[in-house]
Amino acid sequence: MKNYPAPDAKSRCRSIARRGALAVSLGFALPLAAGCGKAARHEVAADFEAHPVVAAPPAAASTVASKDPPKKGGVAFASLGLPEALRRAGAEKKLVMVDLYTDWCGWCKKLDREVFSHPDVGAATSSSVVAIKINAEAGGESLTSRYQVNGFPTILFLDSKGKLVRRVEGFVGVGELVNVLNGLPRTQA
Repeated sequence: MKNYPAPDAKSRCRSIARRGALAVSLGFALPLAAGCGKAARHEVAADFEAHPVVAAPPAAASTVASKDPPKKGGVAFASLGLPEALRRAGAEKKLVMVDLYTDWCGWCKKLDREVFSHPDVGAATSSSVVAIKINAEAGGESLTSRYQVNGFPTILFLDSKGKLVRRVEGFVGVGELVNVLNGLPRTQA
C-alpha cells in the first residue's frame, strides 16, 4: 500500500478557501484561516465560477444510496441502514464508515467520483470498515443531528456501539483519506 505524504500548507489553504467559497456560494459567512494567500482564494473562486454550486430540492430517496456496484477497486458500500451496519461491524470486529452526503452537494459527488472510486481507498476500507452511504436530507436527519454534522460531505467512523471514533469534514483527497483509514484502530468490540 502506498504511503501518502501529509498535505502541504498550500493545499490546506486551498481546502480552507474552497470551503469558504462553498459557504459563500450557499449564503453563509465563513472566515478564512489567517496565512492563506490571495492566490489560493482566487484559484478557488475561479473554480466555483466555472462549476457553480446549485442547490436543488432533496429527492425522495431512502437512507441508503444507490445499489449500483462500486467501480472496480473502489469502496464497496454496503446497502445497509445504520443499525444493520453497526451489527455487522460488531460481528466482523470492524468500524462503520458513514458517508453523509446530500443530493445537491458538488463536493460529495467529487468525493464519490475521485476518492471513493480509487483502488487505494478501496483496499484500505475492505479489511477495516463496513462502509455505508446515508443521504443526510432523505432519512439521515436524525444522524446529522446526533453527530452534530454541519456540512457535507462528512465521513463518520463509528464503533459497533455507535460511538464516534473519528470524523472527516469536507472533501479530502485519496492520500489524506488513506492516511486516516490506516490510522484507525484495528479491532473493535
